[in-house]
Amino acid sequence: MREQRNISKHAGLLCGRILLLGGLFLLIAPLPPVSVYLFVFFFLVPWLLSNILESKKTAAPPILSSYAKKFHYTPIHLSVEQAMGRIAVFLLASWQFFISGSIAVYLHLAPGILLLLYLLCRIISTAIIRHKIHSYYMELRSLDFN
Repeated sequence: MREQRNISKHAGLLCGRILLLGGLFLLIAPLPPVSVYLFVFFFLVPWLLSNILESKKTAAPPILSSYAKKFHYTPIHLSVEQAMGRIAVFLLASWQFFISGSIAVYLHLAPGILLLLYLLCRIISTAIIRHKIHSYYMELRSLDFN
């Protein structure tokens, strides 16, 4: 089902962005200028874009409304999270390539590790949420309503 895939994709992207925000928060002290800018960007821009786009367009209610409410899914939120995911991959990869090697021994690997954790969190949480939604609705179908 398309909506099941979209809800799980949105939840995975949201989980990955929350992990990214936590990692960037931890990097504010050792890598000050870039990590602060990225933290503020990934914290404020999705909220602003969602508010701007939601005020202009109303979407049809989702079929899987209980899970859509649970994960705050709307098609607009999904498109904003997808755009932020692409931007996150690009910015973290470019930060990794342009970071100075003269800082602490393992600290120059922080953007790459953060990118890897972000992508793993997205993949794993998407798979888990998709399985949970599928098993929940399959259990509802197997109930006997007699």
